[in-house]
Amino acid sequence: MKKFAKFLIPMLALILVAAFCAIPMSAADDVIFVADGGTGDGSSADSPMGNGPGYATWSIEAYQEHSLNMAIAKLAENGKGGTIVICGPVTVNYGRQKESDAKGASDFRLQPQYTEPADKVADTFSHLNYTFTSVYNGVDYRTTNNAAVIMERTAAQCLCMEVRVGSTWENITYRVNNTADRNQTLGNNIFSCFNQKTVIGEGFVVEAFVEGEKKEPTTENALYFPSLSAGSRYANLTGDTDLVVKSGTWNHISGSSFGFGGTSNTNGKLEGNAKFEFGGTAVALGGIHGGSGQTGGSLSGNCETIISGGTINGTVNIAGAGGFIGTESSAKMTITGGDFTGVDSINDYGVGLANNPPKFTMLDLSGLTVEAAQTVYNLVSYVDEIVTPDGFAPATSAPETTTAAPETTTAAPETTPAPETTAAPEKDDETTAPAPSAPSAPKAEGGNTGLIIGIVVAVVVVIAVVAVIVLKKKKA
Repeated sequence: MKKFAKFLIPMLALILVAAFCAIPMSAADDVIFVADGGTGDGSSADSPMGNGPGYATWSIEAYQEHSLNMAIAKLAENGKGGTIVICGPVTVNYGRQKESDAKGASDFRLQPQYTEPADKVADTFSHLNYTFTSVYNGVDYRTTNNAAVIMERTAAQCLCMEVRVGSTWENITYRVNNTADRNQTLGNNIFSCFNQKTVIGEGFVVEAFVEGEKKEPTTENALYFPSLSAGSRYANLTGDTDLVVKSGTWNHISGSSFGFGGTSNTNGKLEGNAKFEFGGTAVALGGIHGGSGQTGGSLSGNCETIISGGTINGTVNIAGAGGFIGTESSAKMTITGGDFTGVDSINDYGVGLANNPPKFTMLDLSGLTVEAAQTVYNLVSYVDEIVTPDGFAPATSAPETTTAAPETTTAAPETTPAPETTAAPEKDDETTAPAPSAPSAPKAEGGNTGLIIGIVVAVVVVIAVVAVIVLKKKKA
């Protein structure tokens, strides 16, 4: 009997393993596959979910039957959220604006349930988190099946992504396909996160096409690439933003709502605080704004920006471009890394502010090396306070006491030891303190230095003569 048991138990184990192997592998219940033309239930890449019949033609609620929103709705049933695998091309053709009526931007709402007014987005979907990716279970569908989220933009309807659910985006291609090279403006090419917790993780690739031609990610082509907003494009919202950016090529990045227009208006107001982090391999072609991205936007609370890496070009506005609703807000930016070679200037807030300026601004460079801190420091036009690393001394022969910047200029930050008149460091003529209030006196090439050299030479000659005389006396 014991011998039979020793034989039976391994046999049963083998049969059990074989039975499990015979079951076809499919995705877990918290994973949905989507692709254009899909007719399946989304359980695998061989059975992807496609658009519903309601997305075949435009209507104001057609977006609800796009495959992305149908996948979100299905995953919401489990109460946990989940992963949406882009396993082929996924094209967005319609926003909420009818093309014949559109004069510019049209938002594609990534949220199944239609909700109005715009600032009330708490429903059965928005509190869950969804991961969007094209790499799953070891397969990269970008290489095997040209997977991408494609925004089809026409001259009359410039589609913008409006994400109204908590989300993480990683290992995915986001393709902006412009069928015409018209109507390219800063405000009509936005990827907005609508105050939802959003992480743009590693491997988020942004592509821009115009009339079939792929545009290179340069500052000259910045308008073809989407700007990224932690809030809305121009809707008024209530709540705090929370955005992390680790990859992607963007035009401008805004920690608040982006804002609409160049003057104060009722669009793009955020009643809350703004916070976002920028790093990894992310690229900002146009600039970074702690608050709103355009002067028409505004913020009621404080804003905080952390830059740990990435590449930044253009202008950096610590408090944003649009300013604040009240007069007590503050703005802080912490920089611990990043490439600032293409940055024009770092400002407390943008030029032509349409709303209230911040009460206080701070730039924290204490996490940088002394050399890197000097590079960033040189870009500052004006900030109320700059925190520098230990051992940092501005490129100046400043006295120990700190002097405030004169009222007629926005030169040296008040907390830095830069004097009103600074001189360039002797070791590096190209490194200067940011925007001194008066030009430093030029160094005379043949002045005191020449005199000192002459004295030294004379002393050496005298010593040599004395030495010769002494030697001769000894020989004698």
